[in-house]
Amino acid sequence: MIIFTDIHGNFNTFIALLDKIPQSEKDKGVIIAGDLVDRGPNSMQMVQYCIDNNIAVVMGNHEDMMIREALEEAEHYNKNKEFNWRSNYSHNPNMAHRNIWGINGGYVALASYFDKDKNINMELLKSHIEWMKKLPIYLEYKDLKNKNGEHLLVTHSSANRVWRWDKNRREEHKIAFESHLMWGRPTTIKPIKGIFNIFGHTPVPNGPKIKSCYANIDTGCFYESEGYFKLTAIQFPEMVVYQHDNIDKNNIYHQG
Repeated sequence: MIIFTDIHGNFNTFIALLDKIPQSEKDKGVIIAGDLVDRGPNSMQMVQYCIDNNIAVVMGNHEDMMIREALEEAEHYNKNKEFNWRSNYSHNPNMAHRNIWGINGGYVALASYFDKDKNINMELLKSHIEWMKKLPIYLEYKDLKNKNGEHLLVTHSSANRVWRWDKNRREEHKIAFESHLMWGRPTTIKPIKGIFNIFGHTPVPNGPKIKSCYANIDTGCFYESEGYFKLTAIQFPEMVVYQHDNIDKNNIYHQG
């Protein structure tokens, strides 16, 4: 099984890395652990590729933000022919979330939906948003195990802390459970019995960061700085690592 994460609209880099991986391994399955979109120049192309090729994708925090904010922002752009880059925190608290998404690459993502007249293709954007709404929060493969007998769990952020919650607690605190899997940044990650967790979300330099019970494979594909600016994939359970330098342009960096 091949796992990617945090591609962030860098579609050409993704294809270049995908081409490096043996077809026999890709045939076993390809998974993306969230954050297909934002920052890089080709979010639309990245989403459409996943739809066309039936790629398994876990919802990341950038999909979460795009679902909430993209359509309203796109309608604003098509009407006014400009994006609202200014933060409105002090004047309109309800705008805060939207602006966080926008300055973290959301407006770059919307620009990838421009038609020939520089209008955002609302029909295509709406279809992609509906697809994103159906993405799972995690993917668990109980029959796919490493040499230690640990099976694969793919999440956007580390599943540590909340994975131990029983079914009732997960349902009772559904928002907290799902938010942690998309947004959490635990400083300490402890083993989860019987599970090997592969995730991204928090870029690591000179990575990926592979430990006995987990692997963070987000190597900051969007982040043009020393030790980052690479896309990483990992082959489970063999733990073979594949990497490619970012070859896309017009990347912007804001942590999120």
